[in-house]
This record gives sequence, structure tokens and C-alpha cells, in this order.
Amino acid sequence: MDSRLIQVQPDFYRENRQADWLDVNDEAEKVQHESAIEALGEQFPEFRRVIRPMYLQALHELSPQARIRAFISIFVIREIKGKLLHMKQGAH
Repeated sequence: MDSRLIQVQPDFYRENRQADWLDVNDEAEKVQHESAIEALGEQFPEFRRVIRPMYLQALHELSPQARIRAFISIFVIREIKGKLLHMKQGAH
């Protein structure tokens, strides 16, 4: 795996670890995001270690723009899948 392709900022994850879900207070939304992270981990097992910090970073960036919170996981998943596919192609 080419470390130059990983766009995760490790300090971001460490700084936000206590508030694991940033501004997400709704329990159903937390479950939705956990399920999305788990599904991404199953689809991309070789990147399981970086999926959570990538997801949290994307969630943090997209949350302020979200008008309907129920759909935010769809956009985060789409962004993360694109990055993971790019990383996967670069690793071969």
C-alpha cells in the first residue's frame, strides 16, 4: 500500500476520539454510521485499519453541509469508496 495515497490526518482522529461521533447525538444515526463502517470494512478488508478514521474525517467535513442528516452516510460512503478504490488500484 502506497502511504502517499492515504489522505487521513492521524491527528484529526486522535483529537476527536473522545467525541467519537463528533456532533452526532441521535442513536439511530450512530448505528447507521457504525453499519456503514462495518460494511466498508467487509468490502475492503485490506484497508479496515484506516476506514474508521477516513469515515470520521469525511463525516466531519460533510456534516455542516448536510440538510437532511438521514442521507449523510450515503455521501460519506460514496466518498470513502472512491478513495479506497483509488488506493486499491494504486497498490497493484
